[in-house]
Amino acid sequence: INGYGGKIEQGETILQATIREMKEESGVGIRPEDIEKAAVIDFYNFKENAWRRVRVYTSIARKWSGTPCAGDGMGLPERFSHNALPFKQMLPGDQLWLLRILAGELLEGEIWHTQDFTGFEKEPIINKIRPERLAKLWKLL
Repeated sequence: INGYGGKIEQGETILQATIREMKEESGVGIRPEDIEKAAVIDFYNFKENAWRRVRVYTSIARKWSGTPCAGDGMGLPERFSHNALPFKQMLPGDQLWLLRILAGELLEGEIWHTQDFTGFEKEPIINKIRPERLAKLWKLL
């Protein structure tokens, strides 16, 4: 199980990509002012004989318009309560940061998953950060 998202297209801001990806993958519209920036986490995955970094800009939208539906590359949306998230169906690193951002923490970090995505190649680093730091990270590309 994974969240909505994808690549930032040329000429797009992170916020514009967030809005576009949500519409494409879930069918819902979100306004920029309803997006709460929450984290920037670098995930390192081994692919094609090399480690690849995927920088993930994570946000929360508590308001949206439209009805969530299956979208581009995604199945039907599911709801879970915070105390019953399906971590066994998610990547190992997700349990290190997801509940923290849902609780309102702002985070920065890096996670190196093993090649088979069952554990960690290196000790994960997830740090609580200040809003100013998060705003700066969301502006960098």
